[in-house]
Amino acid sequence: MAVGGANGGWDLSTDLQSWASSQTFAPGDTLTFSFGSFHSVVEVPKADYEACTINTPIKAYTSGSAVVKLSSPGKRYFVCGTPGHCGQGMKMEIDIASASEVINAPAASPVIPTPALSSPPPVDGLTMAPQSIPAPAPLKPPAALSPIIQTSGPPLIQSPEAAGPSLQVAQGENSGGRQVEAGIVLVVGLLMALAQ
Repeated sequence: MAVGGANGGWDLSTDLQSWASSQTFAPGDTLTFSFGSFHSVVEVPKADYEACTINTPIKAYTSGSAVVKLSSPGKRYFVCGTPGHCGQGMKMEIDIASASEVINAPAASPVIPTPALSSPPPVDGLTMAPQSIPAPAPLKPPAALSPIIQTSGPPLIQSPEAAGPSLQVAQGENSGGRQVEAGIVLVVGLLMALAQ
C-alpha cells in the first residue's frame, strides 16, 4: 500500500496521520514509502514518536524508497529523520489489526442516494392525494345497419303518426317516396343503436 495514498506521499504536504487512521492494516500488508533525497523514514518506539526524536531508532531507510512489511498486530511508529520534519507533521502511527479483527470488521456499505418522492403542494390548505381514474366503459358497437335499411317489403315504422311530423312529410306523395323513407329509417335506426 502506497503511503499517503494516490495523491500523497511521504512528504510535508500530505496529512500522513489522517491517511494512516483512515486505513485498515492487517498482518501481511506492506507499506511502500517513496521520498526525495532530503527525507528519510525512521521506525522508532512510541516515546521517540511522541517526542519527535530519534534516540533509539528501530530501523532507518534513506534510499528514496522503502517497503516495510507489517508482520504482526500492534502499533508501529514512523518519523522523517530530517531535523524539524517530524514536528511539521511528517510522522505516522500505524495500527495493525489482528486477523480476527480484520475478518470481523463490518464492511463499509456504499451510500446510494435515492430520489425523494414529493407530494403535490397543498391547495388552499388541502393536501391532494393521488386519485385513481376509472377506465372508461367500452363502447358498444352499433347494431348492424343492413337490417335497418330496407329497399323492399313493408316499412319498419308501421304508423307514420307515431314517428312524428317529419316522417309524415317524408312519406307524402311529393317528397321523394322510398328514398326519403329509407333515409329516415336509417337515421332513426342509428339513434336507436346509440341509445342502447
